[in-house]
Formats: sequence, structure tokens, C-alpha cells
Amino acid sequence: MNIRLEESTFRLLVYALCRMNKVGYALGILQRMIDDGLGVCDKVFSFVLSSICAQGDLDGEDVMGFWRESRKLGFSPAMGDYILADELFDEMLMLGEILEAFVLVEEVLHKCHFHEGLTFDEVICGLCQRGLVCKALEFVGKMVVKNISPGARAWEALLLSLKLDSKFSIPL
Repeated sequence: MNIRLEESTFRLLVYALCRMNKVGYALGILQRMIDDGLGVCDKVFSFVLSSICAQGDLDGEDVMGFWRESRKLGFSPAMGDYILADELFDEMLMLGEILEAFVLVEEVLHKCHFHEGLTFDEVICGLCQRGLVCKALEFVGKMVVKNISPGARAWEALLLSLKLDSKFSIPL
């Protein structure tokens, strides 16, 4: 028999596996869809991403690997996907991927409205620790335009970094 499943059948299978907390198997099916040249809609990527974050037993490398691969395949996160951004930021920061976290946090800042600056503070501190003070200051400017104020920890990191950086002079 030469049976070829349609994209909708694969999609239903992925959804069912995710609902049964078999995210690893769902990832395998998703990979098979991609390998067979089937189009994968953003809703499927979004559902698998939320399932990965909800399951919590996959390590950071798996989560980040899925995020990177889905982005390469054209996944464009929707507003609801950015709600999961905190979990992705945590994984990125644990793995030391500050620049990747910075790119994601800029996307979130442009596409969403946030009231809290906690996640932003982590990225600003990470940028300062890596000597990317100018990038951190530019980001603070973008935050202020969106009416988001960095927390005390971010300001402290910026001030200490500016004081240690010989390009900047702080009058006392």
C-alpha cells in the first residue's frame, strides 16, 4: 500500500501527542512533516512550543533547539507565543545566550506591550556583563519610548559598567 497522509492528519496527530504529554513524539512527527516537504503552519509550531514549555522536563538545549529550528523554517510568533517568552528567556540566560535573548526581547518590545521590566533587566545586566554597554543603553532608550522603566538592578549594572568602561566619563 502506498498511503500518504495529508498535512491535516499530521497536524491532528501532533496536537493529540502534545495533549497526552508526549511532546518528544510530537517533535518527531513534526520533523517528519518537514522532511516530507509538508507545510507546517504557525499554529502547530505555537502549540508545540507551548507544550514544550508546559511540560518542563525537556532541557534548555531542546527548547532552544526547537525555537531556533522553527524560526529558520519561517515560524513567526504570534502575541500568545510571546507570553511564553519568559520561559524562553530563562533558558537562553541559563545557557549564556545573551545576544539571542536580546534579539527576542527586542521583538517582544516591538510587538507587545509589557508593564514589567524584570525580563528586560536580566538582558540589560547580561549585555553589561559582556561589555555591550552601548547596546544596553540603546535598549533602555527603546524601553523608555514604550513607557517601560528598567529596574534598579539594570540601572546598577549600567552605572557600574559605565564607570568601569574607559570610553565613558562620569563626573563626580
